[in-house]
Amino acid sequence: DDEDIHREDDEYIEGHEGFEIIDPDARLDQIPPGQLEYVGQKVSLQMPSAPMFVGAYAKVPVTIQSSSGLMLSDLNFVIPSGPKGGEVSRSKDEHFDWSNPDIMLLAGYEPGNYRLQVKEISTGNMLTEGQFSVTDLWKDDNNGPPLWVSGEFEMPGIPGAAWGGGSSTDPENYNIIPHTGTNRMAILLVDTKTLRFTQTEIQAFKDNWEDVAWQGFTYNGKTHSAAHYYYEASHQNLNFTGQVFGPAQLPGDWSDYYESNGKYKGGLWQACVTAGDSLIDYKQFDHIVCVARPIPASGAVKKLSVWPHADSLVAKTAEGDIPLGTVTMPVDGALFDISATLCHELGHNLGLGDIYPWGGHLPAIQGLTPGSWALMAYQGGLPHPMFVHRMKLGWVPKKNIKLYNFQAIGGFVDETVKLSAVEIANPAAGHYSGIEIRIAPGWNYYFEYRSAQTGQIGDQNLPTNMRVVGTDVMFEDGFENPSRRKPVMLLRNDSDGDGPVLGLNQDYEEQDISTPNFPTNFKIEVTKSDATSADVHIQYGVNDQPDPSIRPWNPPVYQSADIEIRNARTKADPKKYWNTPWENHWNTVVAKVTNRGKMNAPNVKVDFYVKDLTTNASSSAPIYLGSDTQNVNAQKTVEFSTQWAPKAAGHYCIEARIKLYQTPGPNSVIEVTEYNNRAQSNYDRYISAKSSPASREIAKVRVENPFDQQARVHIRVAKTTNPLYRTYIPHTWLVLGPKETRYVEVMFEYAADDKMMYVPQLETFINKPNQVSVYATIEEPSSNLEQAAVQLGGFTAMIVTGRATRFDQFAKREDQAVYGKIIAMDDGTPVIGGSVILTINAGADQRETGKSMIVGVGQQGDFSAQINQEWISIDAYYMAPSGYTDCQSVEIFREGERGQEMMRGEIQIIEPEGGGRGQ
Repeated sequence: DDEDIHREDDEYIEGHEGFEIIDPDARLDQIPPGQLEYVGQKVSLQMPSAPMFVGAYAKVPVTIQSSSGLMLSDLNFVIPSGPKGGEVSRSKDEHFDWSNPDIMLLAGYEPGNYRLQVKEISTGNMLTEGQFSVTDLWKDDNNGPPLWVSGEFEMPGIPGAAWGGGSSTDPENYNIIPHTGTNRMAILLVDTKTLRFTQTEIQAFKDNWEDVAWQGFTYNGKTHSAAHYYYEASHQNLNFTGQVFGPAQLPGDWSDYYESNGKYKGGLWQACVTAGDSLIDYKQFDHIVCVARPIPASGAVKKLSVWPHADSLVAKTAEGDIPLGTVTMPVDGALFDISATLCHELGHNLGLGDIYPWGGHLPAIQGLTPGSWALMAYQGGLPHPMFVHRMKLGWVPKKNIKLYNFQAIGGFVDETVKLSAVEIANPAAGHYSGIEIRIAPGWNYYFEYRSAQTGQIGDQNLPTNMRVVGTDVMFEDGFENPSRRKPVMLLRNDSDGDGPVLGLNQDYEEQDISTPNFPTNFKIEVTKSDATSADVHIQYGVNDQPDPSIRPWNPPVYQSADIEIRNARTKADPKKYWNTPWENHWNTVVAKVTNRGKMNAPNVKVDFYVKDLTTNASSSAPIYLGSDTQNVNAQKTVEFSTQWAPKAAGHYCIEARIKLYQTPGPNSVIEVTEYNNRAQSNYDRYISAKSSPASREIAKVRVENPFDQQARVHIRVAKTTNPLYRTYIPHTWLVLGPKETRYVEVMFEYAADDKMMYVPQLETFINKPNQVSVYATIEEPSSNLEQAAVQLGGFTAMIVTGRATRFDQFAKREDQAVYGKIIAMDDGTPVIGGSVILTINAGADQRETGKSMIVGVGQQGDFSAQINQEWISIDAYYMAPSGYTDCQSVEIFREGERGQEMMRGEIQIIEPEGGGRGQ
């Protein structure tokens, strides 16, 4: 008919007589699978037909009729409902096809049905609209949904490097994941469609959870709760508060969120956050505890209940993208058991890993679990954390740690140390809370005295009271050999069988059985003990072994402090380009090796490799770059180097390795340990160039399963520093087969044009780079459901932006001078300021270069320089000031040398803005 009926909030659609929804089954030859086409007279959209998971993203192809005279830049894409429905990114990436343009649709935080409208910018008329839906129910158990995030945040509980090795007077593992002050828990009761909470039981469950989490309940005559436990164990440094919410109703069945054994499925965490979003202001909390309604037994079907687990995520919420520690727990059970288990799971949120073994560990390793001495090995008796865990969390003052670095001591050690019971917050004068014995950088022994204290709730069920406990702690650089050990283990039994747990007059010894041997004549004996303290007598003969070492990467920045990239660009502007590879130029890769031992190390060889950007600490296919051999005297640091010329704008992982070292000659001496002989750094620097809109940059990241069994790998964003950017993760988890490797595309873009209205203090961030850290965790393939996911590794990328630039001119004159001009790509105006590096190549092999000039750029984007030396070719690189992006010139050649003004590398085609089909 001639009349149309519209809802009051709908807008008129220009050309509405041509607007229709086409059944995809009728046009499978024209519509990509999984898309619905929405057709207008001038513009059509191909929308996702399946619901998009909260925070997911999908490309939407846009068809512009050639007769319309429109280009992509003439169109505005709007989601009327705003951020809850989603956002739109107009950035273009390397997959963008100008003949078949697209935009990126970004799902919002609230499930529902939404519209994407296309309007003509010049008139405001709406040309067409498409429909899409957002859901919080994810059905694929093997491939997690994609996720886009923005904001300024850092995921709590991600351990950094546990050692620095530079100081002989400072402990390692000290304050690397500090947690002090108040942590806030949101406890959310959730149920599923399979069985909902009844009104009569809700209040009782809420009361119980307030008690077990922070209010307290009476058990064995004492007040217990997770908050009481952590306040005690942290020596009053950490407290928990919170609030109970719910119940919130998950839209799916029990089986959509949990396995039959109670293990969580990947979509659970965001589903719980979304279900509670209308109830909880997540900015006010650090943790969400999802307390699930069990399914009672029915006939032959057993009861279905949740197995406790912990994880973390960047949650999509009404308040923005917020990092949260997550815990899932069953709603019912004995109060003490629930509270003790919650303490263990919160330990994961604080950054502590499980320290009990799994079936894949060697039998000798399985017997070294700390067991009921440690919260992260056995929570049932509510033991306190191990001493090294207290150190990591920042609960032990440095002055209360007795440090022995025998490699830095000349002569013998023969002395008595007074240990206060580690349960006591303030040791008496002359007493220490624990002992750290440096074996090698990244490898330490720890000794602590455990004695239950009256009035406390922790450590009341120790295996044996009043004992000195010795642990073997190593910083794990990923999973190169996942069966070799746990990061925290008890010391092995010694020759006389006293073992690592020592009572009065017992000792732990490592005897000298070869020459040389490590360690040499080490003995620690308990000579006195009572309820509050113990005396331990320490004897050590200094070892004379070499120990060339190099530090690993330091999460959440996945770069080693001992690897550095140097080139002419880093020399010209070290603040901006420090440690940044320069593609198509020679780079010097430097590894700083320190001999921590007391013996000189002649002929140390460092091998250098480059491999794909990876979230793992190991890779199966590194490319050899070269090696360097030098002498490293005792207690000295020497720089080793090789040359590297990456041929593309790169996303690389550089690795430096020292093979198991031993001194040359017939009486060779083996180094202290090979566990500190490998380091790697990931290098990523992207320019999301402003060119209406900014570009979307892609990193192809390698994700690996190091195990011989199938395992689930989670991919997480650990850190972003600028809310004007977006980061895209293609899968929040993947199930990988044994030893399987998969590549995923992680993407970055500058999005200020889309986000200006949402970002306060815009000027604070407009010229600030975005540092993004992405990491992977893996669930060890074990029948032991208690195993929490452990960190595999990660990478850090630096993303910058500015107006895209290019060389409008770069040529030579007859007088051997070169000149040029640089302009902005968006409007062709000259750049203002900055400088140019002229790389002067004197031979076919760029290794012969070694010479560069730096010249300034004038107010009209121009520069020139006189070349007073022999040369074959010259290229120019523009080092842009704030507000612009760098650019690379063509390479110009002297007369007769490989032709004139040839371009090195690929030609960059600058395509016009716009892009209907055929344009």
